[in-house]
Amino acid sequence: MRSIILFLLPMFFLGAAKIQNEEEYFAQGPAPEWVVATDCSHEGPSTLLIDTQYNLQEKTIYQHRVVKILSRTGADAFTQLDFEFNPSHHKVIVHAIRVLRDGTWSDRLENAHYHLIQQEKKLHDRYFLGNLTLLYLLDDLRPGDILDYSLSFIENDESPTFQEFAAFKFQHSFPVGKIFYRLLTDTRAPVSVKAFNTSIEPLVRDYSSSLQEWIWEASDIPRCSSDDDAPNWYNPCGCIQMSKYQNWKEAVERLIPIYSLSEAPSMELMEYVKQWQGEPKERALQALRFVQDQIKYFSLADKREGGKPWDPVTVLKRRYGNCLDKTFLLHVFLRLMDIPSTLVLVDTNDGKIFPDLLPVPFGFNHVILRIEIDGENYWVDPTDYLQGGALQDVYFPNYGWGLPVSKDTTDLVRLPDGQVKHPTEIETYFTVRSPDEASIGVTFTYYGYEADMKRQFLDREGKEALAQKHLGMVKRTYGNATFSTPLAFTDDREKNILTVTEEFSVPTRKRGYKKGLEVFSIINRSYRSPQVDRDRSSPYEIEYPLWVKEHIHIENPFYVWDPDLEELIVDQRSLFYSESMKKEGENSTDLYFELKHIQDHVPQEDISEFWEIIDHMEDNTYFKMTIR
Repeated sequence: MRSIILFLLPMFFLGAAKIQNEEEYFAQGPAPEWVVATDCSHEGPSTLLIDTQYNLQEKTIYQHRVVKILSRTGADAFTQLDFEFNPSHHKVIVHAIRVLRDGTWSDRLENAHYHLIQQEKKLHDRYFLGNLTLLYLLDDLRPGDILDYSLSFIENDESPTFQEFAAFKFQHSFPVGKIFYRLLTDTRAPVSVKAFNTSIEPLVRDYSSSLQEWIWEASDIPRCSSDDDAPNWYNPCGCIQMSKYQNWKEAVERLIPIYSLSEAPSMELMEYVKQWQGEPKERALQALRFVQDQIKYFSLADKREGGKPWDPVTVLKRRYGNCLDKTFLLHVFLRLMDIPSTLVLVDTNDGKIFPDLLPVPFGFNHVILRIEIDGENYWVDPTDYLQGGALQDVYFPNYGWGLPVSKDTTDLVRLPDGQVKHPTEIETYFTVRSPDEASIGVTFTYYGYEADMKRQFLDREGKEALAQKHLGMVKRTYGNATFSTPLAFTDDREKNILTVTEEFSVPTRKRGYKKGLEVFSIINRSYRSPQVDRDRSSPYEIEYPLWVKEHIHIENPFYVWDPDLEELIVDQRSLFYSESMKKEGENSTDLYFELKHIQDHVPQEDISEFWEIIDHMEDNTYFKMTIR
């Protein structure tokens, strides 16, 4: 969901730039006449009031907050008020900043120190947002003070999305004394409203001949939060969603003009298309790899309407673009090759629950492409890179649901599940060569998605970084380990199989009058989820996709193995796990492990059983051998 966020965060000046012509971006002045004054009790939690009022006709959001300073830490936090906004879309009007102490209000706005700065907080993630931060520094805040401040965000004409949808949170991760939400909508444009995890009903009445008023009000709202490591899409907190769209077909019709090619593709693009030869699937794959590997990902803030993509020729010259730019470029390439494709909007966080939400055309945060060849659909994400395999085998993430931007679209579509087709295979050969030394040879064979991930790591960090990472893990286990055979890898990108091999020499360890070694299971040590609270009240997020098989062969002429261990198989709706041991001879044995995550989370009602599986895996992380 799209929302305007008010930030109250510690300020970091590193890399921040002072803005000239500040009057273009913010001002100080009275609240709009249509705002309803809202008061609150000064007794209660630290957050006394959250008052938000929307006027969709005037494209304005009014925000009013009242907080109680309970400690010196609170005074330090609120000494600086941060208001972050995008100047391409909004102007800020600060109405009031005042403090109540010993029954007397003092105005802090008139003489407050303020700065308007630009600090790009997400440049490390390749996002240039263009946001500005309006910073007020308040003098002499003390525990016991009541801080009351208000401001408005006015959206300009270049941002037509304001009056199309809104969302209100009725519960936060902290208790609130009073919440007041007010919405003024055009009576000629009916809206849909939906409540989630709350039974609060709105008061609806006519405000004027052209505006309808909606009011939600509640007091003494308890905190709401989920346990750590809950899935992104899980939200047990109360909220209200509003949309002017009655169905997804209307939402798509709003998007089609924005995401359509306004003119014939440039001949510069045709020169690239000529180099891709073969059947349609082969040509589509070559175009996909070009966009993925040669066009870097970088999101540049600009004033384009509704996120309209940059012209494909511009993206090609720059060799960078955001997800929409890269996907649209591939879409145009395919069009020049007479290969049909459709842009599909997805959400990397809430995609699984979108069927439960109201239609919101600009509520998505990502875009992918559906390629249609000979009646088959091929789903690709052009923002990924160094993917391998044929077009039908290219890994596609588990985004849940998507909205195709097409005149034929009437509803959301279910996207393919991101399950892996082949497990990662780990082969370990553990050989005790003498009472003082053993060798460990390991081969990792990665397929599909895991091969993509390892290929990207090698491209980003290099082979030596991977070798040192693995050597460090072995040293932490066995002490003075060394490479007896250096790390090597082979990469078959066409089949998308990447193999890493390495061999270590490790010393035995003296324990009392005996020497011994511990053989570790990589699955049980490195792929096992951490312990979780058995009494948690929310689902638990687990790595997905994940499928690993491990075989450990041990040769130890100084040790006689016990009979085979009983096989263990656990098959539940979230994961599959198995382990077994087979004695091959008097001095050798084979251990087998397999772990597969079936979905991206463990439901709350399965946590206890999941805990027992993790506890068992932890107990079987290693096996001790004595060298006699």
